[in-house]
Amino acid sequence: MMSFRKISAACNGSIVAAYFVEGAADPVHDWRRDPGRQPDADGERLTNYYLGRDGRASYNTGMSRQMADVLGIDRHVAPTTATLAAVFEGKRADTKEAWSKANRKISAYDLTLAPHKSVTLIAEFAQSKAESAAIWHAMQQANDATMSYVADVMGQARRGKGGKAGAQKGEVAWTSYRHRTSRPTVSLHDALKNTTYIAETPTGGDPHMHIHNTLYNLVVTPGGHVGSLDTKQLQSRVLEFGAYFQARLADELRRLGIETRYDAKEEAVVVAGVPQHVSEAFSSRTAEITRQARAYAKAHGHDWETMRVEHKNRMLKAASLAHRQKKNESADDVASWQERAPCGLDLQLGL
Repeated sequence: MMSFRKISAACNGSIVAAYFVEGAADPVHDWRRDPGRQPDADGERLTNYYLGRDGRASYNTGMSRQMADVLGIDRHVAPTTATLAAVFEGKRADTKEAWSKANRKISAYDLTLAPHKSVTLIAEFAQSKAESAAIWHAMQQANDATMSYVADVMGQARRGKGGKAGAQKGEVAWTSYRHRTSRPTVSLHDALKNTTYIAETPTGGDPHMHIHNTLYNLVVTPGGHVGSLDTKQLQSRVLEFGAYFQARLADELRRLGIETRYDAKEEAVVVAGVPQHVSEAFSSRTAEITRQARAYAKAHGHDWETMRVEHKNRMLKAASLAHRQKKNESADDVASWQERAPCGLDLQLGL
């Protein structure tokens, strides 16, 4: 499954970056980009990368120096929040200047790839962190293969106004972010900038592994021309890209010895060993967080419609905390999932 959303160059990049990195601190190191720090023999660093802070965000592997220079980034260092904030606004990370003279209303596209719930569950309820990391690695491999396919299709720099002068093949770039939880999302409209943001509410969520890929709206040709993506291909072929991802994920899971089947209704690869009722036990939870936040704001003398988006975010957190305390919900997602797991749940993989 693949979904996509546009990211406006007129956005507040810091808010968008915070959504993708889930408020985590800047990483210390990205060993995937340093040949001198490859995974150790027992896979501990690999496990830390997929399950810890080192894997918060990653540039696409194979990014050229030419592309990095256009973005104003160091391709050998994991992206910081400040770096991401700049590129989400269509600016170089170093000088904060625009990528090129051409005006871009859209700075990036958020392409999200997600597996069937059963794949998430075998990762979350695996017998060890190493097994969980192996499944995440399979997910990442399928994601990277899919994004490379997308890049090959969309990497056509449009020339002339609206592409009237044709297109030229070039390189594209993206950043990937691994999320393990699906929380209710709300739309926050910033009245001052007339921009709408998507925010995850800080309330309890369901296990849902997925990878966001922010594909930047630029194509760099071998000759150094900086153009825009061929976005018509994205809208017309998104179902094809999603199917490609499912096929690659099935291959990766089978390499781990995991038996799979295809669910035609959901158009997704399913882990055969996970019963349907178990997947249903972790289906989406109903949320009334927007109504709660509006009520919370009104009770404290604020007008939700005219509030700045930063203030709305604070209200969401406050309302979610009040709701959690009232319902006595677990503050830890994993602990909550363990409590909700059906009796006798056993997903031994034997990896």
